[in-house]
Amino acid sequence: MNTPHTSNPRMGTHYPPGHLGLQWWQVVAADLREVAQLISQCEDADRALMRCESREIVDLVEISQGALQGDAIVGVDSSQQVRAVAWVEIAEGSDGTGCARINAFTDPALRGRGIGRAVLKWQDQRARELLAKCLHGNERHARVYNLVDAHVNERRRLYMAAGFSPQRTFEVLTCQLPSPATTENEPLRTAQTNGIEILNWDPCRENEVAELHVNVFDTAWGQRADTEQWWRRSIAAADPRWSFIATNAENQVVGYILASRRPAQWIGTGQADAYGELLAVSPQVRGLGAARALLWKSMQSAHSCGAVSFTLDVDVDNAQGAHEFYRRMGFSAIGQQVYYALDIS
Repeated sequence: MNTPHTSNPRMGTHYPPGHLGLQWWQVVAADLREVAQLISQCEDADRALMRCESREIVDLVEISQGALQGDAIVGVDSSQQVRAVAWVEIAEGSDGTGCARINAFTDPALRGRGIGRAVLKWQDQRARELLAKCLHGNERHARVYNLVDAHVNERRRLYMAAGFSPQRTFEVLTCQLPSPATTENEPLRTAQTNGIEILNWDPCRENEVAELHVNVFDTAWGQRADTEQWWRRSIAAADPRWSFIATNAENQVVGYILASRRPAQWIGTGQADAYGELLAVSPQVRGLGAARALLWKSMQSAHSCGAVSFTLDVDVDNAQGAHEFYRRMGFSAIGQQVYYALDIS
């Protein structure tokens, strides 16, 4: 049980109303154990496809203190037990766009009382305030968003009622390791025949890879801030043992894969699962085997470290034949996630 909060550095912020049975405070380090337990409880109840990592939970303290842009609060009951948590995370794009990623978890025993609606209203208001500040009042290139598991209908209805719309749907795919596609070196030989080399991850070339990422995905989200935040989150999670780059004959970076080991996923599911954060190749080398060789190498490396499965997601509207590509690599669907967004104008 936590001791009562005695100070609040942002008392001017309009928190969700107290008549819903909870008092709201900004997250402090003493809350993190209960926050982590609450999130795990909610993920179990909702059969979450992806679990919130400890790094994200720890970041809530820095967010609430202003070290990272955003805000983070907990809802505590009369015994000072954490029963809900919500946060807003701000990212600025290099082109003047901005986005706010939101997330929230409420004790399943308290659902149906209006807490979710009140929290989402606070997140919307707080996101607008923070985006207006970082974009100097030019919110016309700002967005509030979150990913929602497609089978969690209550959360989807909540977002729709608040004016959010489904922008994209991602299919979550997985395959058991070793898959038939990872049993021999043909993907590497094919890439090499076409002048492409698959190299170990090199931190010194991170800026080159980041530039390729922006070039490949810049139109995918409609906002540079989304694209750049996607990169920052992925590179922070990536395991360099399972991440690789592809270069052409001129030693230019023409492709990459970032794969991660997600501890919360391993603990929550009891399965050692590698996660493909990002996979991209330059349009100039598509069809030459670079993507297949990158994925094969990452899967092989993860399996050598004890991973028994490899998971990733793909846009259901992908026009480059990604679904067939992954099917040939041994992947099958286990669920979907929906990207809900509210564009601020």
